[in-house]
Amino acid sequence: MVHALYPNINISAGVARTDDDYEALGPARDDQGWDVNAGAVWFINRNLSANFDFRYTDRDSNTVLFEFERTRVGGGLTIRF
Repeated sequence: MVHALYPNINISAGVARTDDDYEALGPARDDQGWDVNAGAVWFINRNLSANFDFRYTDRDSNTVLFEFERTRVGGGLTIRF
């Protein structure tokens, strides 16, 4: 979902739930998880913009090797010619 907070600032957010079942030659695997993300873009002028991104991922599995939590934060500048 993207929303124009101001004419030059866009914000976005999203939530996703996953439920994956894997069947293989070995034991079957069942994973569940959540993905949560948010971001913002500030259009400073028509040639320059700044962005910020946040993403949190959590996976649970019946196989411990595939369980994890991850938080990513990023930002950057974009120059258009």
